[in-house]
Amino acid sequence: MRRNARLLHRVQRLSAFALGLFVVAFAGIVTAQSEGEYIPRGNPIPHDVRVVGTNATGADTRAAFRTTFPNGSTMSHNLPVRVSATTIGRLAAGAVKRGLGIYGTALLLKDLFNGAGWAIDELKGQVTQGGEPQEDLGAQGWCRYQKCASSPSGLIPAAQAEYFANNGPNPDIVSWRVDLPIGSDYGAICAVHRLGGCAFVWPFELVTQPHNGWDDYENVNPGSAPVVVSDVQLANAILTSPHAQQITNSLLTDPQTGAPVRTPELVEATNNLRRTLEQAGHLAPGGSDVVVGGDYGQTPTPYESDLPQYCTWAKVVCDFIAWFKADPSLPDNPEVPHEEREITWQTYDSGHGNGSCPAPITVNLGWMGSFEITYQPICDFVIYMRPLLKGLAWMAAAFIVVNATRRS
Repeated sequence: MRRNARLLHRVQRLSAFALGLFVVAFAGIVTAQSEGEYIPRGNPIPHDVRVVGTNATGADTRAAFRTTFPNGSTMSHNLPVRVSATTIGRLAAGAVKRGLGIYGTALLLKDLFNGAGWAIDELKGQVTQGGEPQEDLGAQGWCRYQKCASSPSGLIPAAQAEYFANNGPNPDIVSWRVDLPIGSDYGAICAVHRLGGCAFVWPFELVTQPHNGWDDYENVNPGSAPVVVSDVQLANAILTSPHAQQITNSLLTDPQTGAPVRTPELVEATNNLRRTLEQAGHLAPGGSDVVVGGDYGQTPTPYESDLPQYCTWAKVVCDFIAWFKADPSLPDNPEVPHEEREITWQTYDSGHGNGSCPAPITVNLGWMGSFEITYQPICDFVIYMRPLLKGLAWMAAAFIVVNATRRS
């Protein structure tokens, strides 16, 4: 009976400790999220980056850092960081892929891309240019050897292809023209020789659509797919726009956390500052470097911490841990009556994979083409909410334990 009372006493104390620890830890999570402290321990933490000027090759920024030393004191630093046009272009491509709606400069970016004659494919997360739809032959088409176009001039590429395939290049051909008598259903394409006359004649005729449609005919102008705009083109458009500084500022800040995006340039500045502090004796030597992610920190890794660093700002909790461990009235290994049972483990497969984001689904609509449905935005949101959900589960478990001990 006395052993059970001691055990109950320890469970009550542990429950209270867990609940208090959650409250303090949750406050720390919110603070870390707001400042974007996704940097390995022992490093200066960049908490703000501001653009001071841009040109065609990149942007000049001022990065503000905060370093917390083992004794709890802090030091602020403000350093110049040059961000290249390559980085800005990649950030712009990433912004389109993540969805411009979460960025403060979404309208500026859309107006900028539209002004350049580009289109935003929000389904695929790309900026594209060019692309022509396939010509519609309609009720009649101009054809030769079942190669058809909606107009006589549309047959010129087919005539050129046939000529060069059979004869190779001919520098004496200076132009191509359509010879079609007015009101006639027959005509020809002429390869004009530099001395005059036609070096090659390609006849064609007007054909009425067959009963089974144009399925047996080749449309010589099938259209073309749009081309993805490169990161270099995106950077050039942004850096030469009137709103270059405003747009670049937005791209350099993660819209979900408000923290500076971990660009290669910012990572290099962070590591160099840490080494300088180590050489000056402010930090212990041998700290770990910050690493650039494949997506420039768009999915940052959690901020690493340990108990000594945690105790610099959560002293009350750490004092409670020490007091709890030092309580002499509680045995270290209480003997609790128990019954041993064999447990047969059963495996279960939910069918939803091994914890990775599901692969995109491609939907084929036949002649209308196909499109891709991606789960990545949902996965990114779940990853971002994971610390909060874990914290809420921890708090719920603590309340269950406290209520159970009270009833007993």
